[in-house]
Amino acid sequence: MKAQALTPDWHIDKKAHHKRQSFRHAAIVAAALILVSLVGLRLYLPYWVKDYINAEIAALEGYGGSVGDIGISLWRGAYQIYDLDIHKTKGGLKEPFVAAGLLDLSVEWPALLHGTVVAEIEMLVSQKASKPLDARR
Repeated sequence: MKAQALTPDWHIDKKAHHKRQSFRHAAIVAAALILVSLVGLRLYLPYWVKDYINAEIAALEGYGGSVGDIGISLWRGAYQIYDLDIHKTKGGLKEPFVAAGLLDLSVEWPALLHGTVVAEIEMLVSQKASKPLDARR
C-alpha cells in the first residue's frame, strides 16, 4: 500500500513543466499581438494625420485647401506634409494663401524629454507660391 500512496516525481514535474510552457506560450502570443498592433498603428498613422489636417483646414472659416500626403519619421521626431495648398475664399474666388511642395516639421527628442519644445520647420515652396504677389493678381 505504501507504493500506491506515493506519487512519482515525474508526474509533479510534468504538471509544473506544462504550466511553465503554457505561461511561455501566452507571453509569446501577447508579445506578438502587441507588436502587430504597434506596427498596424504605425502604418495607419500617416492616413489618420492626413485626414485630421484636411479636416482642420476644412473647418477654417474663410479658407479652404488640402494636403496631398503625409510622411512620418518617428526616430527623427518629424513629419512631412506634401503638397500643402491653403487658399482664401472670397465670394467664390480662390486667392492663394500658402502653397508648399514640402513642409518638414521636426522636434528634438532630448529637449522634449527635458520639458522644452525645440522644433525646426523646413518649407520647400511649390511653383504656384514662388510667383511674386503682384503676378498673382
